[in-house]
Amino acid sequence: MNSPNAYPGVVAYTLFGGIKATFITDYINSLVIIVIIFIFAFTVYATSSILGSPGKVWEILTQLAIDRPLEGNAGGSYLTMKSQGGGEFAKSVSYACHS
Repeated sequence: MNSPNAYPGVVAYTLFGGIKATFITDYINSLVIIVIIFIFAFTVYATSSILGSPGKVWEILTQLAIDRPLEGNAGGSYLTMKSQGGGEFAKSVSYACHS
């Protein structure tokens, strides 16, 4: 959010609480978000009747790569870090964030 109206509040907060307060607040907010993401992920993996566990997800994705390989990925795998589409997505996100 690049709203000019937010800047005076941020400046006032930093002046009264100091830069240390800003870093502590950012750290706590990030920690809460990460905990929520982990809870969501483990809930989906552990309680889903289709997935059941991270091992089952691995088996499903490995079998899917054999049955229907993904074009542009190394070996047609869904679990690879070598993906042409992933590189293009990373470039587009980078350009979008810096424009």
